Amino acid sequence: MPTPHLPTASRPPGRARRIALGTALATGLLALPAPLALAADAPADVCAALDDAVHLRLDARGDSLLTTSRAEADAAQATRGYTDDDGVVFLAAATAADGAAPVRTLVHGQTGRTAYALDATRIAQLQQQGYALTEAPAFYASATEHGCLDAVHELVRESDGQQRFAVTKGQRKELEADGFRYVGVAFWSGTDRRFSIAVIPDTQHEVHVNKVNNVFTHRAQWLADNEDALDLRYITHTGDVVDWDTPDHEQYEKAKPGVDILDRTGIPFSFAIGNHDTMATDVGGSARPGQDTRANQRITDTFNAYFGVDHVENLRGAFQPGKVDNMYTTFAAGGVDWLVLHLELWPRTEMIRWADRVLAAHPEHNVIVNTHSFLTGDGSVYQTNGGYGANSPQFLWDQALKRHANVRFILSGHTGQWAYRAMTGDKGNKVAAINTTLHDRTENPTRIVQFDTTADAMTSYVYRPWSGTYVTTAALDLEALDLVVPAEQRVARLTSRLGSLVEAGRLAPHVAASLQERLDRAARMLDAGSEQRALAAVEQFAARAHNQVKGDADDVAVRGELVAAAGSLGELLSAMDVAETVDLG
Repeated sequence: MPTPHLPTASRPPGRARRIALGTALATGLLALPAPLALAADAPADVCAALDDAVHLRLDARGDSLLTTSRAEADAAQATRGYTDDDGVVFLAAATAADGAAPVRTLVHGQTGRTAYALDATRIAQLQQQGYALTEAPAFYASATEHGCLDAVHELVRESDGQQRFAVTKGQRKELEADGFRYVGVAFWSGTDRRFSIAVIPDTQHEVHVNKVNNVFTHRAQWLADNEDALDLRYITHTGDVVDWDTPDHEQYEKAKPGVDILDRTGIPFSFAIGNHDTMATDVGGSARPGQDTRANQRITDTFNAYFGVDHVENLRGAFQPGKVDNMYTTFAAGGVDWLVLHLELWPRTEMIRWADRVLAAHPEHNVIVNTHSFLTGDGSVYQTNGGYGANSPQFLWDQALKRHANVRFILSGHTGQWAYRAMTGDKGNKVAAINTTLHDRTENPTRIVQFDTTADAMTSYVYRPWSGTYVTTAALDLEALDLVVPAEQRVARLTSRLGSLVEAGRLAPHVAASLQERLDRAARMLDAGSEQRALAAVEQFAARAHNQVKGDADDVAVRGELVAAAGSLGELLSAMDVAETVDLG
C-alpha cells in the first residue's frame, strides 16, 4: 500500500485548529482583577513571537494539558490518560520573548487538576484555592492588547468550577449557554488565519467488500497523518458513504476502521446522508423492489448506528434527537465562527423550516450547508426531488438558504463529477455551491479547501492520497468571500476606515468625529447587549454620512462606501435582534 503523504503544493503552516479549551478548577468562582493593560501600538517582535502552536489534551475528568510541544501532547495522550485530542487552540511563544509574559501552570494539591494563568492577582487567587505553581511556564503570551493579537477570554462554571477559555464570540456564547459565566480577558494570543477543511466525496464504490485495497481507510489515515501540515480543522462527507446495506452490514463494517481513525484524531467531522445510505437502496444499488422507496428514503437506522451522534463533535442541535440526518455543528477557525448544517437528501418541508430557523438563530456564523444533492453535474441547481424525495434543492434554496446573509457555501455530491456555481443570496451575500461527486472506483479523491481569512479567500484542490496525484480539472480558487465577522469587529473596521480616510485627505476631520461619535455609541450598546439601540446609532451614522459628506465625485464615492457599510452592519444587527426570538426547540 502506498505511504500516505502530503501534496507538495500549497502547504499551510500547521497552527490553530480549534480555539476553545478547558480546564477544571476545584472550587470557587473568582473574577479576574481589573482588565489587563492595553497598548495602542504593537511592537513587531511580540506579534511575530506568538507563533507557536499551543496543543490541548483533555483527560476523562476534563483536566487539561496545554503545551507548545506536540511530542509532549502525544505522549500524554498515549501514556497519561489525556486521550481527548482537542488540537491546537491558539498561538503563543514557546520561549521568553520581548513583550510576552509567562502563562503559568498551577496544579491543585488535592485533586491534581491543572489551571493556567498569566495575571499575578489571578495566580494568587488560584493559590488561595489550593493550587501550587510548577517550576516552568507553560508558554508565553501577551498581557497587553495589540491589533495583531486576539483576546483569550476566561469563563467559569459555578456548578463545578470548570474553567474554559474562548477566542471567538460564538464560543463565548455557547459556553454561556452551558452555564459558564464570563470572567474577563486572561491574556492575548496569536490566531492563525490560514486553515483547511476536507470534503470527502461519494465513497460508495470504495467500501465494496470485494475491493482489495481499502482506500477509504487509507484516506482517513492520510488525513490523520497530515492534520498539522494541512492545518485541518474540519472534515465532512457529502453522502453515499456506502453503496447499499446488507443483513451483516458488510460495507459499514469496511468503512468503520476509517471512521475510527477520524475519531482518534479529535478533528471535528460529520457525514451527510445520501440515498445509498438509506433503506431506499437494495443490493446492487437499485431501489428495493415492491417497497415504498419514498418511505425507505427516511430509514437511516444502520447509518446512525455506525456513524451517528457519538461520532459528532461540537454537535449543537438536531431536528430529531439521536440522529444525524438533520443536524448542525460549530467550530472556530481563522478567527471566525463556522456552522456546518447537514440536511437530508431532498428534504421534507418541516426540515426546511427547521433549517430556516437554525440559520436565523446564528447570524454571526459563516454557514456551510452540506446536503447530498444540490448541484447537477453541469452546475445547475437540481430541480426535482429525484422521484422519491420530498422537495427539490431549488425549493430548499428558495425557501431557506437564499434568505440568510450568513450562508457562504453549499456542498453536495450525488451526480456528475464536479461542478461549481456562484450564487447570490437575498442580502447580496456570495454563496459558493460546490459539487464534488467523482465516483472514483479505484482511488480515494479528497477535496482540500484552504481558507485565508485575512485575504478573505480560499484555494481548493482535489488530491488522491492513494496514488499521490491530483484531479487537476477540479481546482477552484475564490476571492472576496465576504466572510461573516461579529458586529463588534465590523464597528472596529469602520472606525479604522474613518481614520484612513482622514489620513488620506478624503474625509474632513470634523465629519469623521461626528460619525465616530455614533460608532462609539453603537459599540457601547453592543457591549450592553442592546442590538436595537446599536442599530439606531448605525442608522444615525448613515444619515450623518449622507448629509455631511458632500462635494466632488470622490466625496460621493466616500459617502456611498460609508452608507453601504452602515447598511450591511445594520442588516446584521437586525438579524441579531431577530435571532434572540428564534425557537429551535
